[in-house]
Amino acid sequence: MNPRDPHHEIGDLLRSQKPDPQPSPGLERRILHALPSREKAVARRIWPWFLLPPAVAMGVLIFSPKANSPSGVVQRPAPEAKEKDDRPETTDAVFSKNPLERETVALKRDASRAGRFLIDCLPSMGGNE
Repeated sequence: MNPRDPHHEIGDLLRSQKPDPQPSPGLERRILHALPSREKAVARRIWPWFLLPPAVAMGVLIFSPKANSPSGVVQRPAPEAKEKDDRPETTDAVFSKNPLERETVALKRDASRAGRFLIDCLPSMGGNE
């Protein structure tokens, strides 16, 4: 390797003349102006204290239970008082070999249970008012 190759000369020339960058005038002032100041940050954090209390009060008023409303307790009839006709016939269909028939019976049973649940738990939907 020849110590005086042209790329060695270029490297020596670049190392001998180090660049001295000069910032543009006003660069420091623009950087300091772009930085957020403490006063602006504090002013931005004050506005939630004005909006948060009314919002919380409104939420409490909306979601609080009304004093005149009846409680959500529903009186269920005794198990003996229930009609026996509500349940579909399951003895033959459950043991049947036909899967469609078993699925039909299961769907009817689920629909009956869901309907009874809604009637028992939601008094406004029931006819006993």
